[in-house]
Amino acid sequence: MIKVGRITAALLTIAVGVMVLVDQLFGLRSIRLLLVWWPCIFVLWGVEMMASAKHRRIPDGKRSWKIDWIGMFAAIFLSVSVFIIAQPNLFRDWVRSIQFDFSMMKEMKLTEGMKFKQQALNYSIEGRSIRELAVRNRYGNVSIRSGSVTDVEVELTVIVSSLSKEEAEQLATQSRVEIAESAAEQLLIEGVPVRYTASEQLVRTDLSITVPNEAAWNLDVQLDDGLIDIRELSGAIAAETKSGSIQIVNIENSVQARTWDGDIVVKGIGKDLNVDTARGDIIILDIEGDVTADTKSGDIDISRALRAVQAETLSGDVLVESEVVGGHWHLLSLSGDMTIHLPDDADAIVSGKNTFGDITSDYPLGIADNRIEGALGSGMHDILLQTTGDLHVLRR
Repeated sequence: MIKVGRITAALLTIAVGVMVLVDQLFGLRSIRLLLVWWPCIFVLWGVEMMASAKHRRIPDGKRSWKIDWIGMFAAIFLSVSVFIIAQPNLFRDWVRSIQFDFSMMKEMKLTEGMKFKQQALNYSIEGRSIRELAVRNRYGNVSIRSGSVTDVEVELTVIVSSLSKEEAEQLATQSRVEIAESAAEQLLIEGVPVRYTASEQLVRTDLSITVPNEAAWNLDVQLDDGLIDIRELSGAIAAETKSGSIQIVNIENSVQARTWDGDIVVKGIGKDLNVDTARGDIIILDIEGDVTADTKSGDIDISRALRAVQAETLSGDVLVESEVVGGHWHLLSLSGDMTIHLPDDADAIVSGKNTFGDITSDYPLGIADNRIEGALGSGMHDILLQTTGDLHVLRR
């Protein structure tokens, strides 16, 4: 009995082994080709099946082969394991993308109640001089992004719970959105919820705002209780919520974000970034300007920061990695581990210390008495590290 898949599994194992050997000998990254050419595995497997089906039959017409599931699974598992070990940065980037996409899902709890989506409001900006868009909402989420529109479009969704449908509809109808333009060239959009008659609690008002693609306004968002989601804007951003997470993606200008209770996730910022949360994790990817991140209780994860980095957490781990070191790094964790990944051509003076735990380095740095010190390249920038737990300085 012929087991189809053994040839494919053998070729895959040989190919991965050759790639790893070539990468080690010549300093290449050929194993990254697996990210592009992995479908060839199944093509080759299919060709092997067709060849076996055509040429390997017993006289009664029945096939004399079966699929080697165990061999194929073992080869694929081995290849994936080798890839993760050989290219941990790519694997971490993939994990970060998953983490980034779903980091706010833990905040998206199901809301008990009835949703009432009101008719969208269109505010014409033709002939108006607007420099800043201000958004206020006392209780509810706010989503802001650019789109192929000519006016500012505002959609209001009212969520009412613990009432009959008639009473809920009445409260939803009374809730509204107010849009006003001030003499200071500011456009103000504000959610105005009503209160429950019995409990005096506010109904929830979620705002979804779309601005024209060409609008280069600055944005100021302030919430009492709710999530903030901002995407694809070109002006400077200032966002604050007292309770809720913040997610900001693809902003051409600088960004400031603050929450008292929630995570902050930021990706693709063209200038400086300043984020602060009292309780929550901070995840940062692809920042072209300086980065300042502060959390009192939570982890900090920064990837691909091109300039200076300052990150502090009172209780949590710190992970920072970048393809370049373009400024000073100052990292502090009063209760947690710290790991940094530096490029081979980093120009920096590294100085770090920890209270407990191990200190490891992929670079020829001096390690003694809970301290690590040394120079990389020309030593242009300072990298200051302080933590109470393990401290790792690794190659990217």
